[in-house]
Amino acid sequence: MRSLVSYLFLFVCTLSMYAQTNIQPISKSLPTTQSNRWDINKYMWTYAHNNVSQNNKNLIDFKIIDSWQQMSPYLAVSNNGRYFAYGIECVAGSPMGQKKLDSLIIQATNGTKWRYAFVNWQPGFFAANNNQYIMQRKDSLCLLQLGTNKFKTIINVKSHIVTGQLNQWMAYQTAIDNMVVLVNLLTGKTRQFQDVKLYTFDKAKKWLVCETYDSSKQLIIYNLQTDREQRFLGVKSYFFSPGGDKLIINTGTELQYNNFTDQTSKNIYTFHDPSDVVSNLQFDLAEKQVIFIVNEISNGNMSKYIWHYKEGNSKASIKINQQKTSLIPGTTIVSASFSDNGLYLNLILQQQPLILQQPAPDAVNLEVWDHKDLQLQTAQENVLKQNKTVNAIIDIEDGQVKWQGSEGEQLSLLQGDYAIIKRNNLRNVGDRFWENSNGDNTGTTWLITLKDGKQVLLPVYFNFYWFSPDGNYLIYFDPKQEYNYFSYELSTGKTTNISAGIPAKLNGLLFRLLLTDKEDERPYGPAAWLENDKGLLVYDNRDIWQLDITGQKKAINLTNGYGLKNDIILRVFNSERNGNPVPVINRNKSLLLLAYHANNKTYGLYRTKTGSASEPKLQSMGAWFMNMNGFRQLSIPNNGQPPVKSLQGDIWIVQRQSITDAPNYYATKDFKIFKKLTNLQPHQGYRWISQELHTFPHLNGQTGHGILYKPSDFNPSKKYPVLIVFYGGFSNNMHLFPIPNYNVCAITPGTSPVWFINNDYLVFTPDMYTTPYKIGPEAYNVIEGAANYLKSLPYVDASGLGCASHSWSAKLGAYIFTHSKSFGAMAISEGFLYANIINVALSIGETGNSKLDEVENGFLFGNLWKNKEEWLEQTTVLNVNKASSPLLLFCNKKSSQEYQDQTQQLFTALWRLEKKVWWLKYDKGGHVLYDQDEQKDYTVRYTQFFDHYLKKAPAPRWMTQGIPATLKGIEARYELDPEGSCGNDCKICQQWNAQYKRNPAMFQLPISEWSLDNK
Repeated sequence: MRSLVSYLFLFVCTLSMYAQTNIQPISKSLPTTQSNRWDINKYMWTYAHNNVSQNNKNLIDFKIIDSWQQMSPYLAVSNNGRYFAYGIECVAGSPMGQKKLDSLIIQATNGTKWRYAFVNWQPGFFAANNNQYIMQRKDSLCLLQLGTNKFKTIINVKSHIVTGQLNQWMAYQTAIDNMVVLVNLLTGKTRQFQDVKLYTFDKAKKWLVCETYDSSKQLIIYNLQTDREQRFLGVKSYFFSPGGDKLIINTGTELQYNNFTDQTSKNIYTFHDPSDVVSNLQFDLAEKQVIFIVNEISNGNMSKYIWHYKEGNSKASIKINQQKTSLIPGTTIVSASFSDNGLYLNLILQQQPLILQQPAPDAVNLEVWDHKDLQLQTAQENVLKQNKTVNAIIDIEDGQVKWQGSEGEQLSLLQGDYAIIKRNNLRNVGDRFWENSNGDNTGTTWLITLKDGKQVLLPVYFNFYWFSPDGNYLIYFDPKQEYNYFSYELSTGKTTNISAGIPAKLNGLLFRLLLTDKEDERPYGPAAWLENDKGLLVYDNRDIWQLDITGQKKAINLTNGYGLKNDIILRVFNSERNGNPVPVINRNKSLLLLAYHANNKTYGLYRTKTGSASEPKLQSMGAWFMNMNGFRQLSIPNNGQPPVKSLQGDIWIVQRQSITDAPNYYATKDFKIFKKLTNLQPHQGYRWISQELHTFPHLNGQTGHGILYKPSDFNPSKKYPVLIVFYGGFSNNMHLFPIPNYNVCAITPGTSPVWFINNDYLVFTPDMYTTPYKIGPEAYNVIEGAANYLKSLPYVDASGLGCASHSWSAKLGAYIFTHSKSFGAMAISEGFLYANIINVALSIGETGNSKLDEVENGFLFGNLWKNKEEWLEQTTVLNVNKASSPLLLFCNKKSSQEYQDQTQQLFTALWRLEKKVWWLKYDKGGHVLYDQDEQKDYTVRYTQFFDHYLKKAPAPRWMTQGIPATLKGIEARYELDPEGSCGNDCKICQQWNAQYKRNPAMFQLPISEWSLDNK
């Protein structure tokens, strides 16, 4: 072995395990802010004044934001739970910007102070022996001996990989001779493979696979369980079965089928021509069958065939010859896959674009737009260009087509001998959505029995149906039948209401921020199956129910109404699906439940069991936040690292945080007692924030909720300006530790209020509510109520209120902009539908389709002609004459054209009326800003804008003089301009103009010395 192996000793770490704050960031490769451009003391009014007056703690500035440290997303725990590894990263200015791993820490969990921090090493893994942590930096592979001060270093390493449930096997490749070394991390035994081009482990974790550089195209496979090595020559490509017991070798002349179970090998397919291409190799779940697609080229024409091989047959045979089957004419096979039971093939077929007739040479070319058209002419043209795909299901045994899709049909689910098909209404293919307003405006869903072709109409269209794990039942949710779940017994066709005991509508999804009499037709959905089809757990708005899918037993409220009685949302731990199948659980095991108190925003955990109704047992609950991956449907954040459990024992490593405690790691066995393992507190030593959950009355008297952020050194005798930032359910951010960041859009201060709090603002984030047809008025009802409430607080400057919105909430902010007199300034970024909803509704989208449906139904504005007053009242450009607040707009060059058009219309209307408005349009920015310099620039201008109107600071030159196109990128014009004016009637500018005339010498001093003498 040519690699040099050296044994080194680490300097024994003497730092306490709570010493993360002493780790120095790696700054050489991070963006720096050394230029004068970001010397914010020169042009940031509030910051400069606060920087002089603050004596206790330092303010957070751009340099601090650039070097801010936080836990990285990496977290690992050893198999026995005695050690864990995590990373600390530098934020480098933005949650969407580049983050650099500052240090990698490996630490004991058992109370000892054993802990090591490594710089510039990439995260690694714990070995199966529980004695090593292995990581790599450049060409060095380090094997750290856990609990000691020793490690082994292997140099000249290109790469390494690891496999096995316990990380038992590692392979690494040397840089000098391309040798691959396989290491059994339990026994220490090694094996070498020479001259390797590519290497990997198979998905079943049974084989190490090496492709060599030699001209014989050699493939080497080594069985990790049996210590058996096999070599194959002339290998063009290869394909392992999912279980690792079968291997297909493609030599370019034949397909060789290798069965490692019975140690046999055979040629199952011989190429007819070297130009033939084999693709789509797939095994069925039982690993007894294989399919593949062969593209044959003959006389310049390509033909596609699906070949099939089944163990016991001598050779593969053609299963589908597209030219000789009853498949849709003019289609091409794209792919094929086995059904779960291996009896059927699911084909995806691509339809060729229509070949249009050529018009006569003397024809008059025109478009005739007909009021009876299903689609607009623009959409029809786009449809002609599309390559559409359809599905077909084939019986493998006899090759018969069991079902074949057509236009408007879609295969939704295939399981066992059953398929679920969706059929769109033909009218729904077009734009005439209003013709279905009194009936089914979506389509129909059908259950097809593939054995006999029987079709059953299901009373659902959306994806609210699930096959039971054993394949005996289909469960579906029907909102039209009092929001109940039904089981359909596949063998008999019997339908049973299995949630009849649950109070009506309790199963329906409750969207807390939409005020409407119409119930949501979606369910919260299943939490888990009980094994052997013994039951299904489902959620309601607060509690968990157990349903008997046979319908013989009544539904059981497992949590006995505890959630409803206490306003606590209960969810099964680790049941978040995110597109994955509903999990199957052991009905005899206790359930760990996540808990979120909807009123006081506290988090916790409970335990309960299946089979009977009982109050869940409290494990822990408190004013902290922990990402538990269970509340994604509820607009509750999922920040931070989810808990990680050791494979052996019951050691959990969890991350918790609060407004004053940065995300840190804890160890627990029962979720009752948490032992703190880390203490990274990057905010210590800086001016920090506090938060309060406030209730306030909307204008209509209903109660609203919001978070009020204050400085930690809040002075109740002062008068603070307040920035109201809104989007959705922002009160759910309670207890989240805020990371200081630059503005990436107008509502950044709502999720990262630290910068504005450091600049002596308060930030209020109320929950928004909307009502169909009156989205703007309802937003006004909320925000004006919040403004009135804030004005009543003795420490709020009633003349210093600002407001900010973005994207979805931009249209709400635009209505408030034209109707409210409460705000000294407003900022809106990246708005859609926020300037001219009539213009958007009557325009076409990128596909050529009308946008009427999207505006009327998707955005809940309703029929224009039936709700004309509401539309006109919410069309901003028609009401900007009523606006009184200065406005800062933000829409960027890489944003969609629709967003830019809307911003252009709003700006032009305000420009025509000589209203105070500025539009910031960044070259690199899209819906938000990703470039750090653009983020800093926007933070500067955004802060200067609100400083001017809410804190009576001098306006900067970019507001008093603008920046002409000839000076774009040449002058930033951040400088404060006491001689200039942001507008003819600005009283603040007039005061500074007078002050400049009285005392011009003052303005030769730093801006921290500037002040108005109120004469």
